[in-house]
Amino acid sequence: MKSLLATIVEKIVRTEGKKFLDLECIDQNLDWQSILDPNKVQSLYAHIPFCKVLCPYCSFNRYSYEPSLAQQYFTALKKELGLYYAMNFRFTHLYIGGGTPTVNMEELGSLVTEIKRLFPIQQISMETNPSDLTAENVAMLQRWGINRLSVGVQSFKDSLLKDIGRTSHTGQIAIDAIKRAYHAFETLNIDLMYNFPTQTREDLLEDIQLIQSLPVNQVTYYPLMPSPHRKTKLEQAFRTISTEREFSFYQLILDKMLPTFSLSTTWCFSRGERIIDEYIVEDSDYIGAGAGAVSFIQGTFLSNTFSPEKYCKALEQGKMPAVLYKKSTRLEEARYYMLTRLFGMKMPVEEVRRKYGRTLWKELTLLRAFSLIETKDDIIRPTRKGLYYVGLMMKHFFSSLNWLREYCMDNHI
Repeated sequence: MKSLLATIVEKIVRTEGKKFLDLECIDQNLDWQSILDPNKVQSLYAHIPFCKVLCPYCSFNRYSYEPSLAQQYFTALKKELGLYYAMNFRFTHLYIGGGTPTVNMEELGSLVTEIKRLFPIQQISMETNPSDLTAENVAMLQRWGINRLSVGVQSFKDSLLKDIGRTSHTGQIAIDAIKRAYHAFETLNIDLMYNFPTQTREDLLEDIQLIQSLPVNQVTYYPLMPSPHRKTKLEQAFRTISTEREFSFYQLILDKMLPTFSLSTTWCFSRGERIIDEYIVEDSDYIGAGAGAVSFIQGTFLSNTFSPEKYCKALEQGKMPAVLYKKSTRLEEARYYMLTRLFGMKMPVEEVRRKYGRTLWKELTLLRAFSLIETKDDIIRPTRKGLYYVGLMMKHFFSSLNWLREYCMDNHI
C-alpha cells in the first residue's frame, strides 16, 4: 500500500505544480529585454520535436518526422537562437533533446555548427536512440564535440520493449550501439525506465545486471510518468498503471547500483564525476529554444508555442515564439530551487540563506521531521530514506509539465 508520507508528498507537489503552471498568454508587445537578462544564463536547451516512431508512453512534445517540415523547423530554430545572440546571451552549456535530435544528422550538424559559431559553448549533451548509433553517426557526433551522449534504451528486454511500443530497437541493437559508442564520449548515459504495467521485478533486475556488465559510465532510471491521455491509452492497451510497486522497484535499483555507482541525482547513477543532462539542477536560470521548450529566468517561467508550424511562422516574422508565461512568487521560486537542488543531491546552506533567507524554513523543518534530509559540511542532502521522496516530488513536477504539454498540444497553443 502507498504510505501516508507518499500521499502527503503527492498532494503537496500536485497543488504546487498547478500553481507554478498557472500561465498567462504573452502580450506580443512585451519588453523582452526587461525579462531576459543575458548575464543570468549559461545553459541553453534546444528541442528537436520529431521522431520516426512515436512511443505511446512518451509525453514530450514530439511529432512524426516529415523531412520538409523538419527542414523548416531547423531553419526557424537557428533564427530563434539568433534572437538570443542579438540580446547578448552567451551560452556555455548546450543540451539538445527531443523528440529524437539525431532524426536528421545533416540538419543536426548544421545546427550544432551554428550554435558553436554564435556562442562560446564549452559542453554539449545530446539525446539519441540506439538505432541511430551507426559507426558513421558516432564518428560525426564525436567530431562535433558532443561531450555527453544519452541513449534512450528504456529496457533491454525485447518482450517489454514490444509491450510499451518501443519498436525502434531490440535489446541486442542497444547493446551493440553502446559498445560502438562508448569510446567516443566523455560520458555515455543510458536511460532506463521502471514501473511499466507488464514489467516484473525480475525484468528490472535483469536490466540492472546487464547494464553493470556493459561499458557504461552513467545510467538514469526514470519512473513511468505519462500525461493523462498517454496513461489512458497505456491502460487501454495493457492494464491499470499502479504506483504501488514504485517504491520497492526504486529500492532495488539503489541496492544493486550504489556499490559500483554513485548518485549524481536521485535518478542518475554515475561511475566517477560525470556530466549530467538535468540542466535545471545545474543552473537556476536557463533558456529553452524550439517548439514546446520552456525557460526559467529570474523567477519567470516561459513556454514557447508547441506547434512546429506556428513556431516556424513566428520566427519567419521575426517574432519570439514564447506564448505563455508566469512570474513566480518568492516562495514558489524558493520551492522550485529547493526541489531542483535536493534532486541534484546538494543544497548549500549558505546559498539558501543568501538567496532566500528564511523563506524555506517551514519546508526544511518538515523534511527534517520526516528524516528526509540531513545537513553535513554545510550541505543539505537527501537521506537514504529521502531519496525516493525527493524523486517522487520531481516526478510529480514533471507530471505537471506533462499536463501542460498535453493541454497545449491538444489545443494547438
